[in-house]
Order: sequence, then C-alpha cells, then structure tokens
Amino acid sequence: GSGGAGDSGRGVYAQPGEDIIFFVGRLVREKGVDTLLDALPAILDRRPSLRLVIAGTGPNESHLRQRVSDMGLSGRVHFAGHLDDRRRNLLYKWASVAVVPSYYEPFGLTALEAMAAGAPVVVSDTGGLAETVVHEETGLKIPPANPGELAAAVLRLLADRDLAFGLAQEAKAQVAVRYSWSEVAARTAAVYEEVIREARASGWSAQSPGPAGEDWEEVSRRTRVMTRALEPIGRYIPPS
Repeated sequence: GSGGAGDSGRGVYAQPGEDIIFFVGRLVREKGVDTLLDALPAILDRRPSLRLVIAGTGPNESHLRQRVSDMGLSGRVHFAGHLDDRRRNLLYKWASVAVVPSYYEPFGLTALEAMAAGAPVVVSDTGGLAETVVHEETGLKIPPANPGELAAAVLRLLADRDLAFGLAQEAKAQVAVRYSWSEVAARTAAVYEEVIREARASGWSAQSPGPAGEDWEEVSRRTRVMTRALEPIGRYIPPS
C-alpha cells in the first residue's frame, strides 16, 4: 500500500500519499496496456492523485508513450523500463493495485509474482490468469479488453482497503502453499511419472527411440509444456 517504512526510493514513482497502480510485462499489444490507458481517465476522475507505473520494454513502447502524451497524462504515468527482481518486488509492495489486463496469457506467472509479493491484483479472466486468481477470494477478475470493468475493479480496491488487504493476504497464503518448492517438485515428479507411464503404454522404449504410437508426440509435447510452465515459478517465489 501507500506510505510506511521501507519506502526509500518510492518517491521516484509517486509523491507521498499517492496511490500506485502497477503494471509489469512486455509492451506488446496482447498485454492489454491500451485497455489500461483507456481505463485511466475514469480512474483519475475519482482518484486524481495516483500514478500508473508501467514496467517493461517492447515494440509497443513508443506507441504507448505517444498515447499517454496525447491524453495529457504524462504527469500521471511513469514508464519505468526494465526492472530487476528487487526493484520489481519493491513496487509490488508499494502498489495499491497490480493490474494484469492481458488479452491472452497462457500461464499467469505475472499474477503469481504479484500475489507472492502481497499486492492486490486485478486480472483479465483469460487463459492461465483465469486459473491463477479466484474472483473475490484472491483477487478481482474482469473481462479482457473492457476499460469500464477494469476501471471499476481498480476503483473498488482503492476505495475498500479492507477488501484489498484481505484479497492480497489470501492470495499470498495460497501461492505459498500451491507453489512452494516442495509442491512444485512433487507436481513435476507426478508429471514425469505420468509421461513415463504413457510412454510405456504406447510401446516406447529406450531401445526404440522415436514415436512408437500416435500418443508419443502428445506425451512429448505435454512434457515440454509442463516443464516450461513450472520452470519460471522458482524465479518469483521465495524459497520456503
């Protein structure tokens, strides 16, 4: 939230007492930053003293900077560029709301990262984000590409601090349980066991490499997908 000890450096992004809305991600169209900018006037209308911090780089950056300028909101939007893990986690701590407005998001790792750091989240109800956040339990979910709903959800968390705090605490607790190292290790082991079982069932053996049944391609694909899905989690979740 705003204010409090350990806030040295917060002044780079916002004045004391100003709320921070935080977005982090690659600046590409599917991350939904345009929707966030579309929602901003309605948010500022009710909460004039806040800052939107946009962290990340990407091909859309100059377009987004131009839009902010055209909207006359350069004083309210801070483009932070690429942030290291320490600085990113500080911003999650300082933020009143972390927003993940993606049109499409396969795994929802950005939401996990925000939840693990204790920030209240508003996320698009799509892909991996839909599974990561339980609406009104660990965050608020909104339809993608809907600036009105996004503004309403952000304003709700800014107005109801008890709700925001409760969601953030519950999210942090659930992430700690679901994505602790022992849990990730157990899930990974279970996936590999399933893959090996399916491989044996399809007649594959080390002596006969390559697809020995139509399922093998699928088994191999699933292994790659799961390995990719699990691998980055360790970067975001502190060791238990």
